[in-house]
Amino acid sequence: MVIVAKRKPRKWSGARLRELRERVGFTQTELAEAAEMYAADVSNYERDKAEPTFTVLVRLAAALGVGLEAFNPPAEGEQRTG
Repeated sequence: MVIVAKRKPRKWSGARLRELRERVGFTQTELAEAAEMYAADVSNYERDKAEPTFTVLVRLAAALGVGLEAFNPPAEGEQRTG
């Protein structure tokens, strides 16, 4: 008997954070300063090495000037615009 684990749908997208950061024109260090955190944390979030807490997401969203929904990865087959 083979047991196959189902993959949980992703709720966090580090690539999306990087895309938003670059769109604003911030370096990782600049975003970290604006969100009052360490640049290493921003790097870990962008590389999906860590997932931010809700409180951190709120600070990142405020620093980037976006709503929380901006961090959601697009649904499978969906194209993101803007």
